Amino acid sequence: MPNDFSRYSAVRHRAYQFATSTLGYIGHQVLLTEFDGEVWRLFSQQWVHHPGRQFRGWSWPSVVQEDKTDDPSCFQVAIQCQHQLCGLATGRGEQARFCSIEFIEASPEPHVLKGAITDICIQTAVVYTKLLNRSEVRVDRPTQWLATQLMKRYGFFVVSGQGVAQYAALAV
Repeated sequence: MPNDFSRYSAVRHRAYQFATSTLGYIGHQVLLTEFDGEVWRLFSQQWVHHPGRQFRGWSWPSVVQEDKTDDPSCFQVAIQCQHQLCGLATGRGEQARFCSIEFIEASPEPHVLKGAITDICIQTAVVYTKLLNRSEVRVDRPTQWLATQLMKRYGFFVVSGQGVAQYAALAV
């Protein structure tokens, strides 16, 4: 009998397949996957020591491992195109009514998907959320700029506390 992570992994793969089929407008072959050995190899080669990386001190492998252990239904997507790791996102899926994206990061290297990483993450999260029969996608702690983009481009609403966006949510 498969463990919980494997069971949810199958759902994530279905979400990647469906989301990929909707990305034709991008004009490039996009590969969506979980975080695997190839992703970590590309991450180590292309991101870890890049001087333009915005979150240099932050450890994707640690966060992803913690999510996999604590929350088998966690949301995760690695975005690759033309043998380059273009973006990463991870979040929680443990709540019975929503899935959340906690972290999104685009490659510090120039890549053909520049400007499309958030779109791809949102599309993939929406599909995954629907496959889990949950009713809401959340983006946790968005910057003011991202919160505004999420409202304008996708119809998210923002829940704030003490003048700061706590999360942005989209009913699916």
